[in-house]
Amino acid sequence: MPNPPEMQIAEYDNIIVGSSPLNLIVALQKLSNNEKVLLIEENEKLGGAWYTKSIWGYKNMEVGCHILKNKVSGYSILTKNGLKLKTMSPKPSVLIAKPNGVSALNKVLNTFFYLVCKIAGKATIERPFYDFLKSLKHGRQERSEYKYFPNGCFELVKKLELDILKRNGIIKTNCKIKSANVQNSPICVTSSSGEQMTCKKLILTKNFNIENITWNDTTSNPIQRVLIGEHYVLRLNGKKKSPFSFIHVLEDNLINLISDTGAFCEDVPNTELILCISVKSGNGVKENNLIVNSIESKPTKTEQNQCAEMLLKKLKDFNLISVSTLMIDFIYESYPVNVKDPNAIKELKERKNPNVEFLDSTDLIDSLIQYC
Repeated sequence: MPNPPEMQIAEYDNIIVGSSPLNLIVALQKLSNNEKVLLIEENEKLGGAWYTKSIWGYKNMEVGCHILKNKVSGYSILTKNGLKLKTMSPKPSVLIAKPNGVSALNKVLNTFFYLVCKIAGKATIERPFYDFLKSLKHGRQERSEYKYFPNGCFELVKKLELDILKRNGIIKTNCKIKSANVQNSPICVTSSSGEQMTCKKLILTKNFNIENITWNDTTSNPIQRVLIGEHYVLRLNGKKKSPFSFIHVLEDNLINLISDTGAFCEDVPNTELILCISVKSGNGVKENNLIVNSIESKPTKTEQNQCAEMLLKKLKDFNLISVSTLMIDFIYESYPVNVKDPNAIKELKERKNPNVEFLDSTDLIDSLIQYC
């Protein structure tokens, strides 16, 4: 009998791990240079933290409090990629839960804002004004009005995905890299399904999830999966007491951010509010101003119900929604990330392997300015 044909190994110029908007735009850059690109995403949908869900009969509802820093150069990169932006209305705002601060200057500023809001009878202060006063300390930068996408982050991710496919880029979802040998060129990669590939460059962001990486003739498993983000999407029957779009909450023991995610869905009736709230975890270890939790430490259903009711009460106490507002339903979403062994990653970076590129994607706009 003839020998079976050898398995064909796919070859790429670039393999990009993860599908955050930054990764998608970097993929387009590589494709514009006539390079062959494979983008791998372990989840079913693209977007990384900028993802949406279909819930309560509404399609593409944002799960996450998303905002774009109002930096002109970052916005121009998005528009050059054919993305339409509109001015956020109402403007993003800041809510001071109590006059406190992590430093003496912050405490003075927060006390000032807190008193201004109380005297004016307002719940929030416009973020551009807050940013202006903060810039007196940190220096001013070229800024514009805050802008966002007319149909939310779904519009951003879908447009970039279609552009990648039009340029013959290859996208694999529900796919994960099991191992990568980065000590040779080309880099050898094996997927969780056993498929073997090679690439001239492996592009990673800070949330990459590769089980085993081989370099210096050693194999390391640098990954620990943890939780750093928790979101509640509240479906409410009621009205806002004053208009708001995106609120940065300061000095509260539970809430970080509030986003009117229902504003990006035309089907939501006027009698309903759909708000996404980013909450602070109550346990875990603090690292880089984040509470890092075990992946097993999700709240029970009873605890989720209690937290959702507490969030509803806080929204009323903050004077954001009417006191008669009722909870229709809510969903809880955790945001898992892959924390790396810092020593292993430091060693990998210090080797300055030209075939491995690390992108720091902490903030989308800042990352676009730095890498694009």
